[in-house]
Amino acid sequence: MRKIFFTSLFILLFSGSFSTTVMAQTNIDSLITSIISRVEPDSVKYVIQTLQDFQTRFMLNNNRYDVADWLYDRFTSLGFTDVERDSFMCTTSYGGGSTTLQVNIIATLPGTTRPDEVYIIGGHYDSFAYGSPMTNAPGADDNASGTSAALEFARVIMESGYQPEATIKFIAFAAEELMLFGDSGCEHYAQKAFDEDMDISLMINCDMISHNTLPLEQASVSINYYSGFTNLLNIAKDVTNQFTLITGVTGSQNQYSDSYPFYEKGFPPIYFEEDQFSPYYHTVNDVITNYDMDYCSEVIKAAGAMLLKYMFMNTPTNTQDEELFVNDFVLHQNYPNPFNPTTKIKFSVPFVETHRDASLLVILKVFDLLGNDVATLVNEQKPAGSYEVTFNASGLSSGIYFYRLNAGGFTEMKKMILLR
Repeated sequence: MRKIFFTSLFILLFSGSFSTTVMAQTNIDSLITSIISRVEPDSVKYVIQTLQDFQTRFMLNNNRYDVADWLYDRFTSLGFTDVERDSFMCTTSYGGGSTTLQVNIIATLPGTTRPDEVYIIGGHYDSFAYGSPMTNAPGADDNASGTSAALEFARVIMESGYQPEATIKFIAFAAEELMLFGDSGCEHYAQKAFDEDMDISLMINCDMISHNTLPLEQASVSINYYSGFTNLLNIAKDVTNQFTLITGVTGSQNQYSDSYPFYEKGFPPIYFEEDQFSPYYHTVNDVITNYDMDYCSEVIKAAGAMLLKYMFMNTPTNTQDEELFVNDFVLHQNYPNPFNPTTKIKFSVPFVETHRDASLLVILKVFDLLGNDVATLVNEQKPAGSYEVTFNASGLSSGIYFYRLNAGGFTEMKKMILLR
């Protein structure tokens, strides 16, 4: 199991708000704890109850704009100045077929020093119930609970005064329930991010996170993961176990939900889902009285802690005031993937306990399908830390390539696709 720890990142308190631009000697874990401890079950309950009170949030119902307006107003009431109605046309074959205007709601907290580096936490806000989707689809668990994760984490971030180095986007996605029959908000936004070459370092999806019948100390949350990004699974499990009362367990691989289109576009996703699947799924009994707000709050803490922890893991290590030590090698999936003609590759070199100032010879190479060495991206001594390199394949033809990291006896290879 790979675990990445931060033993010497620092925080400075400016006028009651946190800043990581200049780091003082305070453990990052304390900062994460101080932020997520603000998650309140009553606040989570308010969001879920309000969304349930719309009676239905089915994507083909005309009240979808009222729901979107409420979400927009909720983000602005929390203090966000950058809130966007991300509209798109959605064509679905459901019910004989239709094309409608749908709206994602996106609140953005810009990064202070790495604004182009983006972290997303979100979930879909539409609902569905068999037999009565247009009139009675309360959708408390599916997926007002996931929407509450984005809104509640947004609330506690703003309340704490924390100013992140990288950009955080809180997204309520539209039209997920019929994505198997047509378009969806997550597909629209993942494609948009891909077309704009957005640097999404992590996408956290929360979908159905409130059903639980066990004491919190015995409860678990399933962490669904994706091929090529399995390193995120162990990090998410460790973070859940460290910062919450519940246990993170291995969920399904390549699970369909709002995170799936991001995976398809090469963006790193992870997906939190209740371990005890709701028996009220897609029924008129999917109401808040059947769910556990304390459990839902713990899942939100886990998702929020995952976002913050992973953001700090990617903190550059090129200043004397910031020292990042890791205790294992990590080779990330390149992004974007597929790519044309450039892509970025991140990797981490571990801290060597017995030799604090030691560095390791790091070799990162690219090979074609025949095993031919087509590029050497890194071939030098590197101290402990996280790094990012850009691979420019402008002189290569379309196809499958492999990149391999060798350092200190560690070897790992991953696949990437050049698509012209």
